[in-house]
Amino acid sequence: MYRLRTMFVPLVGRGVIAPSLVPAEELWSVLPGPRRGAINAIAYRLFGFTTMKPFQHEVLRRVLTGHSILAIAATGGGKSECFILPAMLLSGLTIVISPLRALMEDQYRRRICDRYGLDYLTTYINGDVDSLEREARLTRMEHGYYKLVYLTPEQLDRPYVLESLRRAQERIGIRFLALDEAHCISQWGHDFRSSYLNLVRKLDAIGVQPCRIALTATASPPVRADLCEELRLNPHPLSEGGDVYVDSSNRPELNLVVRVFEDSEAKVDQIVRDLRALLKDNRSKEPAEWGAAIVFMPWTQPKSGTANNSELDAEGKLSPYATEFASYLERTLQTHVSLYHGKMDNEGDDEETEDVHASDTATRILGDMRGRQRWSEQQAFMEGERAIIVATKGFGMGIDKPNIRLVVHRTPPANLEAYAQEAGRAGRDGALATAALYYSSDSPAQTKDA
Repeated sequence: MYRLRTMFVPLVGRGVIAPSLVPAEELWSVLPGPRRGAINAIAYRLFGFTTMKPFQHEVLRRVLTGHSILAIAATGGGKSECFILPAMLLSGLTIVISPLRALMEDQYRRRICDRYGLDYLTTYINGDVDSLEREARLTRMEHGYYKLVYLTPEQLDRPYVLESLRRAQERIGIRFLALDEAHCISQWGHDFRSSYLNLVRKLDAIGVQPCRIALTATASPPVRADLCEELRLNPHPLSEGGDVYVDSSNRPELNLVVRVFEDSEAKVDQIVRDLRALLKDNRSKEPAEWGAAIVFMPWTQPKSGTANNSELDAEGKLSPYATEFASYLERTLQTHVSLYHGKMDNEGDDEETEDVHASDTATRILGDMRGRQRWSEQQAFMEGERAIIVATKGFGMGIDKPNIRLVVHRTPPANLEAYAQEAGRAGRDGALATAALYYSSDSPAQTKDA
């Protein structure tokens, strides 16, 4: 905790009390005016931001005075900082419920560790953490070692995790419950998971009643109502005394395009041309200026297997499956692309694929999808080793990759909320980017996975 306090020494000298000494209900009154200037100063110390955005100030105004909120703001707008700042500033523990292990680990490594240097105050617990390390992290959490702990919703189904949270509540207090990508909670949302049900009830049963910070980029009126019921929030807008705040979702840097074709073959030919243009543009620039692309596919892979025969150049062209289409793109573009979907193994899940995965990517036959593993594929894309990733909708939620210049939807998403989430992954650096939805009315002879 000493390191945390030293970050705020200049602020303490100007009237801001050390974070572990400030009750939430008193913080707003002791901050020097103007209050936004004080928050901006704290954000500069923590994040290096010269100023926080208006919606961030609105969320922080609520949570720093002990009020819960459901905030809806555009993808890439800086929602995570709305729970990181209060977690670091105030006493007690903040629990973050995150829907995906890949998202959680990316947030921890790229944002918490690499960008903000707050890893010594933060940890995460999910199914990838072995039992001994998980027990050690929970013990440290109970003794106040962390300010911020990321959990998957499934962890709250485990009695020993709930018991550890109960002890943490007794010893240090759990101040905030942050819900990242909060739309996943709703049974009306497109990423619903049963473990999200009754999160507040489970915590209430062990005596934990934290301030709720629910954040998402998209939530239709029915989803908002469902979220508020589940999280025990007032469904009315802030202006009417409720807990819901909707910020503008305008992203002027995004070029939203719908391209209509006579058939799927013409559609795929245009996708290939657009990806080739991206790769050509990259070759004319320094690596630091390269752009990246996400190609969203409707399904993962057929039960019968994957496309691996590099001699069949047309195989996978009309396929709706991510694995087969990624194989086709590799052979057509003559470059390696990343692949990401839920049926792939994660590192350590399958010893039989280890030798294939361990081989040098440069020596792998183009189009060979065997042994691909989610974490390595994601990392290769995130680190810029590959400019293109072919994925299903599970990829990219909250992923902090600023240079995505092109988002391709091979087919229309399930609904407008899904489209807004996925298209919004482009242009997070504020530079111009394109989200292109490709449509043709024909139905190629493909059989969906049962």
